[in-house]
Amino acid sequence: MANYPDTPLLPVNPTIKDINVYKKKINWGETPAFFHLIANAVAESEGFISHGFDNAYKKIVDRSNWNYNNLGIDPSIDINKVDHIELIQPLRKPRVCLYHVFNRQGYELIALPYVKDKLIDEYRCGDPNMEFNVWDPSQMKVLVRIPQLHKFIAFNNKNGDEADMALIVHAYNVVNIIITKLEQEVEVYAIKGMSIKDAFSVQSSNPNMAPDDVIKNQILDDGL
Repeated sequence: MANYPDTPLLPVNPTIKDINVYKKKINWGETPAFFHLIANAVAESEGFISHGFDNAYKKIVDRSNWNYNNLGIDPSIDINKVDHIELIQPLRKPRVCLYHVFNRQGYELIALPYVKDKLIDEYRCGDPNMEFNVWDPSQMKVLVRIPQLHKFIAFNNKNGDEADMALIVHAYNVVNIIITKLEQEVEVYAIKGMSIKDAFSVQSSNPNMAPDDVIKNQILDDGL
């Protein structure tokens, strides 16, 4: 993936606020609606890590929802005498599979859990073979959602400016930061699908290809 544009109007590692300000400076003080849509979605995803409100990331890493009976604990610890099980380090961390998914609505980074060695995409509660006590896809599945990102990438390749490119790079970086942080908390057992970098590469190599056709090139996993 390309680096941020080399311009004195952007810091070396810009924030989404820096990129918004830069866009206004080079666009006569205006922020186009399409840019605003993408920037807001990226900012929301970026805020998931630091903000206190509930989101998929926080629910996945919440140890009070981990199934310690499945993950195991040190045999010297009497689980019946532990008041706050979430303070105990399990022998294994719960596994998730991450999917980069592009569809006609845009891009998503989604997480799916395992039951034994099989991925599931449904509500489960109290399943002894699952590594979470509760898996609720409505609250835990979607980590990142950026509407119409594939179309914005196509627009950028033909008519975009440096601020548009910076926004795409930032979206890619934010997703990678979320993945890295998740890897520090749980076992990211696999990462599949067409990433933002992949979509950008295919679109750049085929500038006249319709964005909906670009994302058809992603490999669909039979288990999804």
